[in-house]
Formats: sequence, structure tokens, C-alpha cells
Amino acid sequence: MTLSQAYTHLDLLLDKADQPYFTNSEKDIFLQLAVTEFVNKYYRGYGLNQEYRDGLSAFERNITKTTTNVSNGRVIAEDDYIHLISFEANGSDYKIVSASDYVNIVGHDNLNIISKDPFHDTKNEPLATVIRENDVLYIKFHPFISSGEDVYVHYIRQRTLTDLFDNSALALKDQHQVLKIATRMLTANIESSNYEVQVKETE
Repeated sequence: MTLSQAYTHLDLLLDKADQPYFTNSEKDIFLQLAVTEFVNKYYRGYGLNQEYRDGLSAFERNITKTTTNVSNGRVIAEDDYIHLISFEANGSDYKIVSASDYVNIVGHDNLNIISKDPFHDTKNEPLATVIRENDVLYIKFHPFISSGEDVYVHYIRQRTLTDLFDNSALALKDQHQVLKIATRMLTANIESSNYEVQVKETE
């Protein structure tokens, strides 16, 4: 399904009496929001079964990065980054944790290792997270490795609507799911009290 066909499909799904007309630019906004909801839904279930992994296959990316600023154990995340799936360095798979858990265990400077659970020693467990510092998004990890060594990052990336529809990166069944989400969002926008107020103000 091309993007042009997706626009037509949305028009058909929204085809009701007195339904407002949406421009393609407006449809793009809701399609992008629908893609974000689709990605977040499937990311939450990524480890559950193959269906969730298949749903995200168009968004997955594997890259190799050389470490920088090793004193802080971090590498800059890619511009198209959305979610981290896995991180590997020095032959070890790092456990992905939330930023708050990482700071609680490792500390802000990656040096103050603590363990609140005496039966679960986190000192030697490889951990990774994503943290924004000074408007830069970093993947932080501990223990870190020597400068110049490679790390392997598997993550979910952003894709353009052109990629997902015109270039068929997204499977047809998943394109239909995105369209259903977008239709729900558009319908909710139309039926909201805010929209009704806007219509009355323009009459």
C-alpha cells in the first residue's frame, strides 16, 4: 500500500455524513502518531512472542559503535533512536534498565556502584540505559570498556511514512493496523468537545 492509497483508505474509513475533510498534511500528523502508538505497543511485548518481534522488524536496526568518553561509559545514541533492545560490549550482553534504576545502582558518574539487595549483587552485572544529558541522548553502560573498542547496539528506530508505505518497509497487515489507529485518533479528534467548539467559532 502506497502513502497515497493510505490517504484514500483513511477517507473511506472516515466517510460519514457531515464529516470534515482532512488534508494530506493533517493525515500525516495522525499517521505519525499512529506509528508511534504501534511501535510502543509492540515494543512492550517484544520479548513475549514472534508476532511482536515481527511487528517491529521494519523499525529494528543493528549498529556497531566505537566507544567515546569512556571515563563516563557512554556512547551517543543515533538521531533516529526510539527504544533500546539490546546492548553488547566486550562479549557480554548488558541488561537494559530504566534510567532511574541505573542511577540508583551505578550512580550518576558510573562509579558509585551500590547494591540494596544483599542476595542480588549488582556490582558485576553489566547494565545499560539511555539518558539525556545536556540535550544529548547517550547510551550509558557499566562496566565500561577500553577506549576504541566496539559496542553493538540493537534498537528501534524512527521511519518516515514514505519508507513505511511507499517503500513497503511495513508489512501490509501492519499498515492496516496503523491506519486503524489513525482512524480512531481522527474520529476522537472530530468528536471531541474541543473540535465542536472550533467548528462553532468558525461558523
